[in-house]
Amino acid sequence: MNGKIDSAYLVGQMHLQRKELCHDRTVSLVDDGRLVLALADGMGHPQFRCPDIGAQFAVDFIAANNKEIHDLIDTHEGEDGDLKEGLHKILERMIAEAFEYSRKIGARLRDMSCTLSFCIIGPKMTIAAAIGDSPLYVETRNGLNFVYGNGEIGEADTHTECAFNPRSIEESMKVHVCPTDDVESVLMMSDGCLGYAKEDELRKFKEAIPEWFESVKSGEMDAEKLVLNLAKAGYDDCSIAYFIR
Repeated sequence: MNGKIDSAYLVGQMHLQRKELCHDRTVSLVDDGRLVLALADGMGHPQFRCPDIGAQFAVDFIAANNKEIHDLIDTHEGEDGDLKEGLHKILERMIAEAFEYSRKIGARLRDMSCTLSFCIIGPKMTIAAAIGDSPLYVETRNGLNFVYGNGEIGEADTHTECAFNPRSIEESMKVHVCPTDDVESVLMMSDGCLGYAKEDELRKFKEAIPEWFESVKSGEMDAEKLVLNLAKAGYDDCSIAYFIR
């Protein structure tokens, strides 16, 4: 498949000031002809002890189970059909495994709270999904699809849906499926890259991919250089994962 994938994450200014580790995690890989992208933003509130571990667990789970997730497209009957039901079951298994892992490390599952966005690009079809306030964009020949798993945009300032919460998966997860031939680019990013944008600014992000992504499309920057520039500009933990045809 033609195109390039990449991902990177970097600790932001606020976490440096608090002497905290980066809570974001990303992965980008090729597996048997499928391009796999996943991003998780650990919830950085002090009440959560190890969100970075939760974020790593989530992206590792998607990477390990990408074929099973992509195979759900074969039963696709629309966003509310068999595909979403199948995805619920897979992610509920992720929650069960994360719970067992949290017990092994002496933590609570809520200590590992994180968002989760992912995209699996197969030879013929592409599936993208998001839980929480880490935006995901799928740019196609037919326009831009903003996949945002945190309910309505206006709710973004008050709460963040968690990938390890069954209610979040059931009520707030957004899923997008389209032919791979139509996909021009995919961008997912942590909300740290938004600079804590408020509702009116978030609506603008819904309408267009951030301008700084053009520097990646043009080959001027790769993922690592881009998150470094964002962190230097004063943004919080920054993470991106992308596909460019």
